[in-house]
Amino acid sequence: MSGSVAERVLSYLSRALQFLQPNKTNCVNIRRPFTAKLQGEGQIRPLDGVKVLDLTRVLAGPFATMILGDLGAEVIKVERPGSGDETRAWGPPFVGEESAYFLSVNRNKKGFSGRASLVD
Repeated sequence: MSGSVAERVLSYLSRALQFLQPNKTNCVNIRRPFTAKLQGEGQIRPLDGVKVLDLTRVLAGPFATMILGDLGAEVIKVERPGSGDETRAWGPPFVGEESAYFLSVNRNKKGFSGRASLVD
């Protein structure tokens, strides 16, 4: 192989970053916010068709999967039976019985809480 690992990584990144440069083929209107019309009818979002199993809790994981859901992924949040995600009780502010934080980072997600077991 020719070149160091660093050279190969830089070469890969430079090729990958070409797709992020605004041009006629990948940028409809650079001045419009990225999320404009992301939720509109008939709009295809970048992660449409992708399924994500969310086993995360508290901060970083739920925030990351929230972004995946915002981009179109079908996110299924699995919570621990009985206790669930402890951020349900973080607050105030609350919306009903649940914290506003929990509701905000778990938008665009389907929920599941149950006992999982392996069958032989």
